[in-house]
Amino acid sequence: MGGWSLECQCRVAAFSNGLHRHSAIHESAGYGEVRLVVHPRWYVATRIGYMSPSAFPGWRYYEAALGYRAGKNELVKLEYEVQQGPTISSNQQNTLAIQFVTTLRPISLARH
Repeated sequence: MGGWSLECQCRVAAFSNGLHRHSAIHESAGYGEVRLVVHPRWYVATRIGYMSPSAFPGWRYYEAALGYRAGKNELVKLEYEVQQGPTISSNQQNTLAIQFVTTLRPISLARH
């Protein structure tokens, strides 16, 4: 059995269109993730996040995932995500996804 890991991130940003000093858009976003490695190739995880811009109402999202490391640079992930916010009605933004994530080696055009 593997171990637990916790990852959190929060950021605040301001964007300006340059025309008016008071027309900047402020945005804050963040997430927290808890992951449990149940076997060297398998893990389960959950993530809670939010996005809060000043220009329009923000939203929150909740994810649950099951991941399988198929190879050294390969990950297959089954994930379910629920989004909530004032502009999202009922279950319109619920997503079930299967992802294949891999690492590609850089392409070099240099000749030796």
